[in-house]
Amino acid sequence: MKLSILQENLLKALSLAGRCVSAKQTLPVLSNILLATEEGRLRICATNLETSLTLWVGAKVEEEGAITVPARVLTDFVSSLPNEKVSLSVNEENLSISCRGYLANLAGIAASEYPPVPRLNEETTFSIDPKIFAKAIGQVAFTASTDEGRAVLTGVYLEPEEKNLNLVSTDGYRLARKTFDCPAQLGEGLVLPARSALELVKVAGEADEEEPLKIAVTKSKNQAIFALGNVQLATRLIDGTFPNYRQILPKGFQTRLLIGVEELAKAVRVAAVFARDLGSVVKLGLDPGSKKVTLSSSTAQVGEGECSFEASIEGEPVKAAFNSRYLIDALNALNSTQVSLELNGQTSPMLLKPVGDSSYLHVIMPVRLQNNQ
Repeated sequence: MKLSILQENLLKALSLAGRCVSAKQTLPVLSNILLATEEGRLRICATNLETSLTLWVGAKVEEEGAITVPARVLTDFVSSLPNEKVSLSVNEENLSISCRGYLANLAGIAASEYPPVPRLNEETTFSIDPKIFAKAIGQVAFTASTDEGRAVLTGVYLEPEEKNLNLVSTDGYRLARKTFDCPAQLGEGLVLPARSALELVKVAGEADEEEPLKIAVTKSKNQAIFALGNVQLATRLIDGTFPNYRQILPKGFQTRLLIGVEELAKAVRVAAVFARDLGSVVKLGLDPGSKKVTLSSSTAQVGEGECSFEASIEGEPVKAAFNSRYLIDALNALNSTQVSLELNGQTSPMLLKPVGDSSYLHVIMPVRLQNNQ
């Protein structure tokens, strides 16, 4: 292999691909990045066996070839080079890199040792605006579980529904769902690892807004491939049936609060100061008669704090407790200035919905306090 490429383009591709390289690998080749020529371009691949990233970069190719080299060393060296033309050449299992007065030789591993990386064929399941998809992922993925004991909850569920696509995730304590127009052909849906979904957000963030995101599922239905311009991300799918989340969605409410997102978030943060040693639990009180909202927390070691203010409340008086971190996360994910909180008593889930946006909902399970504190 022999080619030349601009340092800026090479570094951008290496930095993006490097996020799919794990530092802790049992196979040395998985710590490497694959460099290969293909149709007059340089193809760069990285994989951790769960997620693979492939990029094609423009280059002047003089000789075809391929090699794998340590990802971190290659990226660190290229980042130190001047923004000029970089020459790459392969001699057996060594990669030579030169740029103006800089020269390096990296010991590599044969490209034949690198695991195969799935690629998108001509058949595409569906396409979508990458910015819309990335934003939707960002609104739900943070609620996915980190407990590998229930693997299906560590992912984002892509659920086709008539002409819509629902993105759903939950850790058993909270749940988020985002719906948008997309005639996806996914059968019964699929569960995408949350880690892979968040990598996709980063890829989409650097994409041209005019480029559609193409999504396909392999024939074996164990991998999904996302193609965006000159970048393809492939990820294994989580095997298992996503729970029937609709069973926990409240069908109505006994009490509803309408309030500004920033106003509520500030009050929660203030109350949470005294909840750090109590599992971040804050108590929420709603009194429709006086239109008064109360947020409080207390610990024997730190003390107690309370804030109250007036807001639009309808229904029955209620007092309930919730994890303040979950509340803040939910409020940060909303795409509106006002939020609706709907409750059905002290022990029922709380439903949060952005006012004026029916495409998003968030559910938080209450915390049971001892001795009705």
